[in-house]
Amino acid sequence: MNTIKNHWLDSDRQKKLGDLYRGHLLEAVVPFWEQRTEDKECGGYLTCFDRSGHVTDTDKYIWFQGRQLYMFSALYSQVEQQPQWLRLARVGRDFIVKHAYAGGGRWHYQLDRKGVSKRGTISIFTDEFVLQGLCEFAVATGEDRDLSLICETYDEIERNVHAPDFKDIFHGVWSPQFKRHGIYM
Repeated sequence: MNTIKNHWLDSDRQKKLGDLYRGHLLEAVVPFWEQRTEDKECGGYLTCFDRSGHVTDTDKYIWFQGRQLYMFSALYSQVEQQPQWLRLARVGRDFIVKHAYAGGGRWHYQLDRKGVSKRGTISIFTDEFVLQGLCEFAVATGEDRDLSLICETYDEIERNVHAPDFKDIFHGVWSPQFKRHGIYM
């Protein structure tokens, strides 16, 4: 057992794996999204593609918009300050703030391509992904213009996490006997 454990903790192996993952991320995954995710007609991101890169759905799932916003912001602030990543982050931030906010710290789950709500506030996870994206965007830009939205969203998530009657945990039916650990992840 120690041999296996020590093998995986070997710093040379860790470096090789880190280089492999970083290379795949920056040479395959990020370019795939950079080349096709921006919706140049309506703003925000297109996020539903097949493996060949063809669009399969133009609806905008706000949890995914929030993830994309987070990813481009984090790439800019944590990997390298490439202007393209910050520009793509801003594209997502602007669309989300303009179209996806439902008020009261809650975010719509699904919009059509132009930003019209198709499904409202049915998922706390949508709220959480938008919160993460807006926070990372603020870090990347140094801007505090979304601070009130960030605080309102955070406060509402905190209220809802602890509210036994809160049911917007899409697709779950929860018993009060169980703690909802997925929310904290």
